Amino acid sequence: MATLDEVLHACVDQPLDTVLSLASTCSHERCEIEMARAAATDGRADLLDYLVHNATTSLEPCGMLLLTSAGAHSKACVQVMLDQGLDINRYDDRIGGVLHWALGGGGCPEDFITWLLERGALVNHPEDSWCDIHCLLPAVSHGTVPIMKILVAAGANVGSSAALHYAVRCGYLDKVKYLVEEAGVAVDTPAGVDTNSFSPFYWCGDAGSTPLHVAAAHNQVAAAEYLLEMGADMAAKNAGGRTPLQEAEYLSEVAATEPKSDRRTLQRNQRFLFSGYFEGHREILAFLRQQGTGRA
Repeated sequence: MATLDEVLHACVDQPLDTVLSLASTCSHERCEIEMARAAATDGRADLLDYLVHNATTSLEPCGMLLLTSAGAHSKACVQVMLDQGLDINRYDDRIGGVLHWALGGGGCPEDFITWLLERGALVNHPEDSWCDIHCLLPAVSHGTVPIMKILVAAGANVGSSAALHYAVRCGYLDKVKYLVEEAGVAVDTPAGVDTNSFSPFYWCGDAGSTPLHVAAAHNQVAAAEYLLEMGADMAAKNAGGRTPLQEAEYLSEVAATEPKSDRRTLQRNQRFLFSGYFEGHREILAFLRQQGTGRA
């Protein structure tokens, strides 16, 4: 009798007949659904196709098999699920749609994004507003400028996605420059997010924060220098009434006074201050003070 682990291990690279023979001796009640998940994860279209046509137990939720296949960058597996009548715009409220899944793990081929778009994947998914995560955000964090260009060419709402804020937060200057110089995002575009939404998970900033506020919050000096060169307003205020310099000063004070033992006492969008990798605001404070006071 094979264990479930033995069957799943075989799903990775063993021939289909070998996998099915081994699975026939496994009595685990979730064997087939776990095999289907493994097939989608590993890009095993032959196994996935067999299971969706021959499984003796339910493979629901099938939508997750579609999304997992997208995360594996497997055209064949995605097509297997589409052939079953699934909507390519299925959405998972934890990660998003097929574009989010494809981009979220990194290493996504450009042609895979194009392939998904050709099959009707929505570049502006109507459920993105649930957690304010547009597919451009994982493209910023895990994708490439060419992939971002594909999404923008397909009609991505680049301004409202806050992709520039996130690129600044990450310090990806090539993506910052693309968004400003080619995609046409205004350097003083306010974030326009509610501080209770999911967006602050991606950057620190009150509603109304400009990209320069985000650069100040996350000590991104190179991004701040570029934004100022492109005309960013040092005197712009966020919903907290603070300029970028004041935001850096404020967060520096929070980091110095708040207890580090329990991050839960902080607002969610301030917890990065004690994440163990953030090195403070010394550089950005010095830089912004050199540029001017930033005080109204």
